[in-house]
Amino acid sequence: MMQHKTLDRLTLQNLINAYCFETGHGDIIAVEQQDDIQKQASQNKPLLVLMLLPSNTVMVVPVDRVSQLGQHRLAGTPLILNKQVSIRSDSTLDTQLDDPLQNSRWIKSSAMSLASLIIEDIVHRYKDKATLDANGVLKRWIESYEGLQIILEHRNDEIDDIIDYQQDFIQTEQNLIYGHAMHPTPKGRAGFYGDEWAKYAPETSSKTQLHYWLVHPSCITEEFVDGESITTALKSKLQADMSGYQQQLVDEHPDYKLLPLHPWQARFLQQQPWYQKLLEQGQLFDLGELGWYLHPTTSVRTLAAFDAPWMFKLSLSVAITNSVRINLPKECKRGMHACRIWRSDYGTQLKTQYPTIA
Repeated sequence: MMQHKTLDRLTLQNLINAYCFETGHGDIIAVEQQDDIQKQASQNKPLLVLMLLPSNTVMVVPVDRVSQLGQHRLAGTPLILNKQVSIRSDSTLDTQLDDPLQNSRWIKSSAMSLASLIIEDIVHRYKDKATLDANGVLKRWIESYEGLQIILEHRNDEIDDIIDYQQDFIQTEQNLIYGHAMHPTPKGRAGFYGDEWAKYAPETSSKTQLHYWLVHPSCITEEFVDGESITTALKSKLQADMSGYQQQLVDEHPDYKLLPLHPWQARFLQQQPWYQKLLEQGQLFDLGELGWYLHPTTSVRTLAAFDAPWMFKLSLSVAITNSVRINLPKECKRGMHACRIWRSDYGTQLKTQYPTIA
């Protein structure tokens, strides 16, 4: 039950903070400024009040910490003001407005109902400025909700570890449990289904091997800054882990390039029509998973291990937060240029002047 309350509070906290920051709506009412109705809900804390359209719904939530930057820490889940009504004999509604305190009460709603009200408000307010798919946004919010639920199930007994000051790089990268404080769907990863979410999520302390293809040089572009080619380096470092069949394929095709892939991405690309064509033409050989066991970092698609010579930033056709993460050629070239600058005389000068960035 405690985990469920935490899940609701955190997912709604992100959505509400993002809503207030982006729209400018939402008022913080200090304790001494609250009326009797508001005090019923505030737990003697500052109260964040939202007036939601088109239903003119009053939503409030007590706040443990008020942030000038908008990253408020909520003390619980929001409440909705319900005005009691009665049906008179003439079938009209009687709201009994002469005594609003007596005929009003705060009610609890499900997290999904509360999220729906907020999203509906955005759609109504900005319908003339932008087209917003309310169902699509709610779906992404639910996916993020379910993602955080998976994380809490895996890490609930280790929550204190995320603030341990004695953490190594990988532990720190895998301890971003709650995600971006101002993003409405911080754990949204559309494309991961079922067990894939936990298998490839950094927050579940996961690790995985890369999937390798052996590809004809006409089908791949490879660049390197200095020294041997990356394929030569990969073949050398992976040789000890290769099976006899994998080594035979590499030996029989000495000019073919090694392409490392995220294992999810490899399965995704195997469903594309060109994949079977390249297989049949002998321009691609699937070597499967091998090599280092790598840990996904906060970006999900960047993987690292202390015994691996590189970090790998891989394409992943999954909508992480709000973007499908594909390495574009121009981005790869920028990385090459940055590396050349870093290894140049100017780069050496920078490291001398600013040693802490080395």
